Amino acid sequence: MSTFNIISLSYLFSRLSPFIIVIYFVLQSVFNQNLKGLFYVAGVLLACFLNYIVNEILPKKTDTPLVCSLIDGMPNLPLGQTILGFTFAYLSYIIVKYKLTSQNSPTFVLFPILILADLVWNYSNDCVYPVTLFASLAVGSVFGILWGMVIDSVDPELQYFNGIGNRNVCSRPSSTLYRCRITGQPTKK
Repeated sequence: MSTFNIISLSYLFSRLSPFIIVIYFVLQSVFNQNLKGLFYVAGVLLACFLNYIVNEILPKKTDTPLVCSLIDGMPNLPLGQTILGFTFAYLSYIIVKYKLTSQNSPTFVLFPILILADLVWNYSNDCVYPVTLFASLAVGSVFGILWGMVIDSVDPELQYFNGIGNRNVCSRPSSTLYRCRITGQPTKK
């Protein structure tokens, strides 16, 4: 009988996190009936294509362990680094530009953990050279920022977190006295 193993569960989540994140954004876009997920996926695909081009010039491992190539026909590229780096940079651009950091601090905690976990897994299993890992992360991150800038300049409505400024977000009330007025009724003091 198998027992619950937190290590195995965290490993599974770490390895599937790029896929889970992409699916999350696509499904959110479908359920909200908007094009944000489509533009996000277009950016991810372009970043993966750029990663493929950049990694053609980098040295490749020929003797990778079986765990690194479980799916036949998949390129021996750390695409997880590209996807996580792209997503983190894309969201960070929007969050920082519109000063939404206090409301989105989990983003700045979760993504570095996922990126670091993927780096450690790829490095410890000797799947690719470290330079390839960092190049994939750099390609994804740089393209994520550029894609965020492009989407912001073309149509900010296609971004995640758009239109939500600090003034539109509720916060804990302070000891300020408020006066409410109901329309059509005289005010009482």
